[in-house]
Amino acid sequence: LTVAISNLNETIEDIRRYIFDLRGEMPQEDLETGLRNILDEFRVNTLLETELVVSGRDSRRLDAERRQHILQIAREALTNVARHAYAQEVGVRLEYGPDALRVRVTDDGIGLSTVPSRDGHGLRNIRERTRLLNGSLDIDTRLGEGLTLTLSVPYQQRITSNVQSCTE
Repeated sequence: LTVAISNLNETIEDIRRYIFDLRGEMPQEDLETGLRNILDEFRVNTLLETELVVSGRDSRRLDAERRQHILQIAREALTNVARHAYAQEVGVRLEYGPDALRVRVTDDGIGLSTVPSRDGHGLRNIRERTRLLNGSLDIDTRLGEGLTLTLSVPYQQRITSNVQSCTE
């Protein structure tokens, strides 16, 4: 009964956070500031050691909606670490590449023997947001060796046009 109540409370918390995210304001800060704020909040709530590393330059600003998706993916990945990883340290790396940016969340927790084939709510939300960003997601984990989640997001969404010119 205690486990069922605990699981129900976690589900209610997930639903509230999801609803808040839908109605929340678009982030005005850049990704580095947003990630730093999320990590600060995470550190206070979990007392885990955290580190943010940024490489490259933010030369192509993403719109607020895309930034929100990226920040929510990072938040959800950190929530998964807090709930399941039994980690001591968490690192977040933001890499600005020439055509895409990457956000990598790494923990030193218990890891998994395989990536779950049945997604929980958190991983399902991460995958859906990744799809909306036209991005890719890689999860690297081994039992006893922690987990690394890498999100790659292209700067430009490719839009193909099928408009043909007409002559009279």
